[in-house]
Amino acid sequence: MWIAAGNEVEAKNFAKEEFGWGELETEEAFQGEVSLDETMLIHPVDLPEGELRMAQEMELISESFYARRSFKWVIENNDIKEPCVIASAEW
Repeated sequence: MWIAAGNEVEAKNFAKEEFGWGELETEEAFQGEVSLDETMLIHPVDLPEGELRMAQEMELISESFYARRSFKWVIENNDIKEPCVIASAEW
């Protein structure tokens, strides 16, 4: 999972509170900071209409198509209140 937060400490504190993790669980789960230019998959229904028209490169996963958008784009184009889970590998 990826947590949007102002810094590493804020992200770790959020994870502890949100998931009831102890210090050891939090440290084991933490994989470091990632660039806001890294991308995540967005379902087309979650894209604004103008973006959907520009989403020419889609990925087919489990019979559904998804568009790639950067974490920066997701934060700027949604009502993201940090800290929060911004993406997850869970289906």
